[in-house]
Amino acid sequence: MSADPTLRSASGFAADPGRRLFGLDLLRAVAILMVVYIHGGYLIETIVPYSLYIWPTVDGVSLFFVLSGYLIGRILIRSFVEVPADMRSLTHFWIRRWFRTLPNYYLVLTILVVQVLVSGSVLPRDWPLYYVFGQNLFSVHPDFFPEAWSLAIEEWFYLLVPMLLLVILKAVPSAEQRARRFLLAIFAIIIAVTVARTIVVFSGDVADYGSWDSLVRKRVFTRLDAIAIGVLGAYASLYCKDFWFRSRIPGAVTGLILVVVDRYFFMTNDFYGAFVSLTVLPVATLLLLPMLTSMRASRGAGPWLIGWISRLSYSMYLVNLTLVQGVLMPMLFGPTAEASPPLLRYFVYWAMTIGISWALYRFWEFPMMNLRDRFPEPVVHDTPGSAQPGARER
Repeated sequence: MSADPTLRSASGFAADPGRRLFGLDLLRAVAILMVVYIHGGYLIETIVPYSLYIWPTVDGVSLFFVLSGYLIGRILIRSFVEVPADMRSLTHFWIRRWFRTLPNYYLVLTILVVQVLVSGSVLPRDWPLYYVFGQNLFSVHPDFFPEAWSLAIEEWFYLLVPMLLLVILKAVPSAEQRARRFLLAIFAIIIAVTVARTIVVFSGDVADYGSWDSLVRKRVFTRLDAIAIGVLGAYASLYCKDFWFRSRIPGAVTGLILVVVDRYFFMTNDFYGAFVSLTVLPVATLLLLPMLTSMRASRGAGPWLIGWISRLSYSMYLVNLTLVQGVLMPMLFGPTAEASPPLLRYFVYWAMTIGISWALYRFWEFPMMNLRDRFPEPVVHDTPGSAQPGARER
């Protein structure tokens, strides 16, 4: 999921609380709680109809995409725009990204693969593609480990966009010119992906929600624009600082209105859901970012809990559906799981998701992230016209 903007201590608390952006923690916490909440709805649908249960939700993955784009965008600007782009900065970017995202993913993926083999079940024919994030590059994502679809989109963005930036910015002498080209490249990505998505919807293969979900929402080259929209926010926050600051309130109001409007029309209008929603919700999230990035946490249980959930968000995303619901809960409840009280299963689902995520973060994710410090960032020499991102994003 999205990059975390701060250093952490081994206990799971920020090493420097003043460097955390509470608003981004809040967005990340809301996004993961939406994902886990939506996935848990089927456990209690005999009590609350699922169509009613999901009404007060938003697509948490789209929120994650924009947040990730914003944080990664600031790193890209620092690495490829402020200084001349080269292979050294490209390699450093990849190393730090992959130490952040791959260890957790590969651990959970391998556990699930082993579990399938041990149980005698059948893996999808192309299951090795999961290890290179190729399972939904051009085809429909298999049913196995369905959460992985969004991780593939993020990893391909991390791989392809920095390579593109290296090519188009390498020989550009001034930071001002690089900034202009950077902006054009991001707009080009947004436009190209939006066109590709529209072509897929018009292809005739998208006949219902299921086909739209698999052919459009969950494929790599039809969703890269959501992350790029977040990168636009990073650009605006660095190069249009006055506008970014002044747009906090009107942006937040407009963004919240769009979130509500998007949810209503997505649930009631097929044309809107197919063609418009995957653009509107990321744009709405982008409009919220100026306000969110200006928010600072106060002391208290609420801000502490939000920051804690934010830190666990990546682990929660990886384990909540397939590992917890698909593997561990059936083992716990046995063959009569469906006869167990729905509220009990729902409570166990949340408790196991949070508990396992804490252990995964504490004993695996955090130590793996610490290994990134063995690869120091290349020395940055400021150039005329360069932006100043401020605190380092993680």
